[in-house]
Amino acid sequence: PLKAEALAVTTSGSNFLVLQWTSTHGFRYESHEIHFMRENSNWQTKYSDSQVAFNLTNLDPGYSYQIYVVAVTAGARSPPSDTLIASTLPVPPVNLTSRAVGSSQITVTWIPYPSSYQ
Repeated sequence: PLKAEALAVTTSGSNFLVLQWTSTHGFRYESHEIHFMRENSNWQTKYSDSQVAFNLTNLDPGYSYQIYVVAVTAGARSPPSDTLIASTLPVPPVNLTSRAVGSSQITVTWIPYPSSYQ
């Protein structure tokens, strides 16, 4: 198989990235392996069918991910696509509070959303 080309993120959210790529010469392969790694983590793999798009879900908000795709057919694997770096959207902090300190000053406190990298 030939490697996937033009890997890109078409939509992103706080816990997902929608990926799309092209197949050289429009070839159709049996399946694809989507390899991804969150910053400061380990590589993981998800599997898709012959389509050239994939919704990568259950990601953590506000992190960067390295991603590449491998096409598979008849037991043979393509070279990996070029690696894409994409980020999920951060989520707003929680427990936001404000307190007047004087007539011209306010103290604001918050904590990051659990599992969000901020």
